[in-house]
Amino acid sequence: MMKMKRACSLILVILILSFSLSGCIEKEREESPGSIIVTDALNRTVILEEPPKRIVSLAPSVTEILFAIGAGGKVVGNTIYCDYPPEAKNITKVGDIAHPDIEKILDLSPDLVIAHRLNDLSVIEKLEELGIPVIALDEKSLEDIMTSIMLIGKITGYEKNATRIVSEIKERIDEINKSVKKKGVRVMVVVWHDPIWIAGGETFIDDMIKISGGVNIFEDVKGYQIVGYEKIISRDPKVIIVMAEHETGGEISYKAILNDKRLSSVSAIKNGRVYMVNADVISRPSPRVIIGLEEIFKIIQEEK
Repeated sequence: MMKMKRACSLILVILILSFSLSGCIEKEREESPGSIIVTDALNRTVILEEPPKRIVSLAPSVTEILFAIGAGGKVVGNTIYCDYPPEAKNITKVGDIAHPDIEKILDLSPDLVIAHRLNDLSVIEKLEELGIPVIALDEKSLEDIMTSIMLIGKITGYEKNATRIVSEIKERIDEINKSVKKKGVRVMVVVWHDPIWIAGGETFIDDMIKISGGVNIFEDVKGYQIVGYEKIISRDPKVIIVMAEHETGGEISYKAILNDKRLSSVSAIKNGRVYMVNADVISRPSPRVIIGLEEIFKIIQEEK
């Protein structure tokens, strides 16, 4: 039951979303008080009179970005799935991603809530009615992730740190892209095995596959979707990457895919090219996505 609960939460995070790249965070002086105007993923114009001092994060990726840019000390509340960096575990929890507890959020007296586009819209609307500014994010590409990092840097007063992190991400993407030797490798990324959920087109996982020299066999399936065995077999992936959730031991979906007799004819199974990757580094739109990109690159470019 616990495994299934964790599996459902993984799929939820993937659908809803869903490190510091250079070690030490540079201490940065916040901007002078003044209006900050941004347009969020819901195409809403949000005006903040000054950088927020008390932030509630409604997504693990948001929490990771805040800590990565040096604004972790402003986070007074986050979700039960916000577990990185380790300090995030000790912050007051306001519920899960889909249904955060509004009363708990209000008790924390935030001057900003950072949500995701697919958080329950009624929660966002209710918080706004109560006078709490809400900014919603939505990342379908690596470029979107970098945009979110810059936006959060701007509104918190840590724009220099955000710019540095984004520059490091771009540099690493360029390095990886230039290092590609094998191209056109047919790849499938499995989110969960029962039923089989995959990462399709218009996702930052699709971007990572392409940058690494691969071809997402389900690029035409937009977002994260369930696919049938016939489609998998007919498209015959040469590489299968399975998201492994560390809290369940990481091997549930991997073993299920590897031992599924219905997939025995697939090239990736026959040639021993099924791999596990930590779900957090390829499913969360945060600075750690560069770790996921590096792992995907190594897998696709592996000589076998």
